[in-house]
Formats: sequence, C-alpha cells, structure tokens
Amino acid sequence: MRVGYLSADLRNHVMGKMMWQALQHHDKARFELFFYSLADKEDDWTARFRGLADRFDVLATLSEQAAAERIAADDLDILVDLATHTKGAKPDVLALKPARVQITHVASAGTVGLSTIDFKLTDRYADLPESQALHMETLLPMDGCVYPYRHVRSPRSIRFIATRLASPRTSS
Repeated sequence: MRVGYLSADLRNHVMGKMMWQALQHHDKARFELFFYSLADKEDDWTARFRGLADRFDVLATLSEQAAAERIAADDLDILVDLATHTKGAKPDVLALKPARVQITHVASAGTVGLSTIDFKLTDRYADLPESQALHMETLLPMDGCVYPYRHVRSPRSIRFIATRLASPRTSS
C-alpha cells in the first residue's frame, strides 16, 4: 500500500514531532511511505523524515496544480493531510484529488471543508457522532486517542514531603 503524508511540519515543529511517534512504526514490508513537504526550510527533523521515506518531495515552491500532479504521479492509495488550514497548507492540492483516498488528520479540530477529502481520522472524544452533520468528510473514529503523543513511561513511585521541598504550607 502506498501512503503519502502532506504537511508543512515535517521539521522541528510540534506537529512533526507528534506525528514522528506514529510514522516511525509503519510496517515497511506492507507500506511504502511518501512525504510531501510544504515547508521551504529543512532541519534535523526533516532529515529524520527523509530517512523514513521511500520518497520525499518538497512541494513548497510548486503551484497547487503542479504539486497535485507530482503527488498523482506516485499513484498513492491514500494521501493523509496533516495541514488542513494551518500555516503553509495548500488545501487546493487536496481539491484536485491527487490520490484515490484522502484523509485529514490532527492538524486542526474542524473540517477541511472539501468534498474531495474522503475521511477525517478522529476519535470518539474529538468528534462526537452527532458532529458528522458539521463535516464534509466522513468521520473515521479510531480506538484510543487520535493524537499520537509520544509514549511516556510512568514515573517511579516518589513520595514528596513538603518540608523537603521547602514548601511554605507545611503543617504540624
């Protein structure tokens, strides 16, 4: 399966770092990964995404038509929009439907507002079933949380004692 990701945040940015947690776990035997950057600057995080990708293209300077044609040439099964209407986004690329299935994911809490977006990856908390009427995209709720925050191990059991912390509210 050929899966593409469209984003201006494949870099040192909260969205890039958040998505890295999920993207690095793709089964490379089953999925070919294509990244389409809408940013004109690169950094160490961009290099990480490049290393993960089967193909990495910078589309920042292309017109929406040229960007859509570039994506379409990769014959994707799914294109995942990680930009919606945030800085650097090019929703007109999505309006041209360069992939068979297009999904929007996590960039904002609302709708992209394009009939060419097939699904919005969400969860039962981010979008209640009755909010489907407010979306053009079909809601695709997943189990758990739609936001791929990094896994944080539980802290060791530590008992804090107010006097050790020099708290002014110590009681006798």
